[in-house]
Amino acid sequence: MPKKNKEEELIKKTTDESSPSHEDSPEEIAAAKALLEELGQSDEIAEWFSEEKPKAPVSHHPLEPIKGMVFLKQTLAYIEIRIEDEAFVLKEEPMIFAPQAVDGNPEEMEFVYPIYDFGDRLIASKGTESLFSGQSMIKMFYTIDKMISIWYEKIKQKEESGGKKGKGGTGEVKVYLDGFELCLRKAFEVIINLADNWIVMNYDPGEWGNRYLEILQKLNEKGYSYPPPAPRDYYRYGVHGKKTKISTP
Repeated sequence: MPKKNKEEELIKKTTDESSPSHEDSPEEIAAAKALLEELGQSDEIAEWFSEEKPKAPVSHHPLEPIKGMVFLKQTLAYIEIRIEDEAFVLKEEPMIFAPQAVDGNPEEMEFVYPIYDFGDRLIASKGTESLFSGQSMIKMFYTIDKMISIWYEKIKQKEESGGKKGKGGTGEVKVYLDGFELCLRKAFEVIINLADNWIVMNYDPGEWGNRYLEILQKLNEKGYSYPPPAPRDYYRYGVHGKKTKISTP
């Protein structure tokens, strides 16, 4: 076989090898080694065709794009809590609720992300901190606790200044949620444990919500006081009730 034809055969061999679905058979490996030796190629190149050559993992599972999207959404963990009330109007420039010092001590900070107040809605996400927090949701869950606490105080202040009241002290509060599914579930959990009449208008927790309510009922029947009533201020004391320290170099 002329050398040019052998080179073309080698090119075809390496091109076929780059295909994710290609599997080298022992016969193909032996033929490739023999062809390289005939062409006078080095042992290093011949070694490229060895059985131990690593192959890049390739996944063709139809759920891979969905898994990637869920991973991205959990990394960013966006949440929006909107109240439908004429007293709260959308603003273009938000007011920012940054983490506050606990009991006036600047070395002990609330374990929350910044919260953006646009008048009729509060918005939060991991933002740039997602580079460090990754898939952890504990700080975001504490942030949602604080967001609902802020709304609770806003509605209370509105009523004290002459706003409409109803049964339960605060009347009916219409809430709209948007964001990552785990954030929505957390917000739903906090809202249903408020003593006042808050109604989530646009979120159906589905089967998860049904199971959650069944678990609460069983715990209640056994006398367990879980979950604690909302609003909650656990975010002021970090993980497991311990105050959150600021790390210093």
